[in-house]
Amino acid sequence: MKPNEMRALAHAGMGAFIFIALATMGADLYAPFKTFLATTFGHHWVGKGVLSIVVFAVVNYLQKDRASSAKLDLLALAWRVAAVVVLSGAAIFGFFVWELMRG
Repeated sequence: MKPNEMRALAHAGMGAFIFIALATMGADLYAPFKTFLATTFGHHWVGKGVLSIVVFAVVNYLQKDRASSAKLDLLALAWRVAAVVVLSGAAIFGFFVWELMRG
């Protein structure tokens, strides 16, 4: 696999993780968005999953042909992906704790 393809896949994954976190919180805060997901895809979880695949595909496509002269540092890229995963999960967790405490 070429370095640009690896970088594109990592960015696409990070974009999908961020989208899922935002969509999860957004669907809880804005009922019409949750309703849209449920009516369009059968269930709001399925809708977030399908849309995250679309985000992944679009970001991957846009990033794939982007030329970069920088040497690919796989370890740094993996740490960035891991950080986005942890921060996205923490954001969702924190959001629901906040919602619980708020009553």
